[in-house]
Amino acid sequence: DPVARVGLFDVTSAPARRNGASVRGLRVTFLLPFPTPVGGVQVVFRHARFLRSRGHEVKVVWPRPRLGPFWTQAGRTTWRSWLRTRMVDHPGKDLARYGLGDCAGPIDPPIASGVPHADVVVATSFQTAEWMSECPATCGRKAYFLQGYEAYTSDLEPRVDATWRAPFARIAVSQFLIDWGRQRLGVECGGPVTNGVDTAWCSPPANRSESDRFVVGGVYDRIPGKGVEDLIEVLHGVARARPRTR
Repeated sequence: DPVARVGLFDVTSAPARRNGASVRGLRVTFLLPFPTPVGGVQVVFRHARFLRSRGHEVKVVWPRPRLGPFWTQAGRTTWRSWLRTRMVDHPGKDLARYGLGDCAGPIDPPIASGVPHADVVVATSFQTAEWMSECPATCGRKAYFLQGYEAYTSDLEPRVDATWRAPFARIAVSQFLIDWGRQRLGVECGGPVTNGVDTAWCSPPANRSESDRFVVGGVYDRIPGKGVEDLIEVLHGVARARPRTR
């Protein structure tokens, strides 16, 4: 729960009762750059589902793509992105799987005018942090959920750094990002609010014995910044410490 763990609001329990009366849950809006169900987006889906399960009112929004003329380069890019989202990624299936189909959808630019009124609005990328900076106070207190340092090219560094320095409640997903913000940018981040393991997908066999070999798995991507080199180094270390590990 990225909001509660840093003390921005107490949303870890279902709506409480005060003096015998029911107190409504918080209204929380998550801003996504797109609905494509990549890892970081699915993390947001999980947080949104959790908050809903605790009785809070959640909205998940992203910008509706503007489809330009197909004969221009920009137009072809937006059309390809739109077709991929609709025909390959199928975000609607993921939203339904997380129980968010009735509270998620696109909004029309300008983004700031389309964000619903809420108690908390959460940016989930540097683009969404830029949009959030334009949101009026009616959109809620502003929190920035940091899942990475997104300056993938040097020309993006000024924009990304500016969002880190903006006056938001910063919530980091790892200690690395907390240290990065402190050492590089001189800002403090709450957390770390790490990603948990979904035991419905990943769990040891129930009949495992002490004599069984350990099996270690890893999820990786060769995209720069994903840390596959660190994963391989750790696996080598495990193999040295426990030679029978598979």
